Amino acid sequence: MDDATRALIETEARSKSNMHRLDVVEKKLEDYGQVITSIQLLAQRMESMEKSVNEINTDVKALKDAPGEWWKTLLKGALGALVGAVIMYLCGRWGLV
Repeated sequence: MDDATRALIETEARSKSNMHRLDVVEKKLEDYGQVITSIQLLAQRMESMEKSVNEINTDVKALKDAPGEWWKTLLKGALGALVGAVIMYLCGRWGLV
C-alpha cells in the first residue's frame, strides 16, 4: 500500500469520526436550545408570578390594616364624644348651658 492510499484511508477514517462527532455536537446544541427556551419561559412565568404575589401582598396588607383603621376611627369617635360630654358637663356646672 503506498503512502497516498494510506493517507486517503486515514483521512476517510478521520472524516467519518469527525462526522459522528459533529452529529453528537448538533444534537447537544438542539438540546441546549430547548433548555434555553425552557429557561426563558420559566423566567417569564416567574416574572408574572412575582407581580401576582406583590398584588396579593398589597391586598393582604390592606385587609390586615383594615381592622386597625376601624379601631382607630372608633377610638377617635369615642374620645371625641367623651371630651364633648366632659365639656358639656363643665359648661352645665358653670351655668353656661
